[in-house]
Amino acid sequence: MADELAHDEIDAFTAAWFWDLQAVLETSGDLGPDRPRRHHGHGHGHGEHRGPYLHRYLADRLEAGEGGARLFLRLRELERLRVAQGLLVPIGLRLVADVPP
Repeated sequence: MADELAHDEIDAFTAAWFWDLQAVLETSGDLGPDRPRRHHGHGHGHGEHRGPYLHRYLADRLEAGEGGARLFLRLRELERLRVAQGLLVPIGLRLVADVPP
């Protein structure tokens, strides 16, 4: 399985939403310095799934612990809601394939 971004799918509104959200979180002190990503996908099955992914770009920059976990879940919820409303483009791309033994 691979998690990837569909960069060619992002539109101006989705990009602006992400950059604005990041700026607010940085200003409030809820977002630490940027560092290399360490996202690892999990799952089973076969096929392609598009979904919210931008919140994962902020996950490594949130404080460890309960407060950071709550904020992460809220960011994910907001992104999922906006994708469901058709306001954000779901740029997350999860590819799942079974490999024969």
